Amino acid sequence: MNRRVASSLIVAGLMCIAGYAALFIAPDERTMHDAQRIFYFHVSSWVAMFVAFFVSVFGCFAYLTTRSQRYDWIGVAGAEVGLVCCTIGLITGPLWANPRGGFGGRGIRGSRRLLFFGCYTLHISCYAPW
Repeated sequence: MNRRVASSLIVAGLMCIAGYAALFIAPDERTMHDAQRIFYFHVSSWVAMFVAFFVSVFGCFAYLTTRSQRYDWIGVAGAEVGLVCCTIGLITGPLWANPRGGFGGRGIRGSRRLLFFGCYTLHISCYAPW
């Protein structure tokens, strides 16, 4: 088996185990109860989004300075992963905030997240083979 395929399968398996542990094994929180479990996905998706977008910016700047196709691929891959994580964060935010008596995504923070989503959707759509 290829080394990349094996490592991808290991990471996917660990993510499934972590998801199961977050949803079914983690103890119930006192005030928010089951809504706290969504928080495990919500915060980690935003952290992964910012890391992926940083990788995308690095890849784009490196491509502009070196014109190496490898850096361009890194930039696009970072944008794709960041967009998936941003979508997860935008979906789980209102789910987590609604039981607390509010709605996630209001104000400047929600607008900034939608701006990230729009910019990187546009970035990826420029690379789509139409």
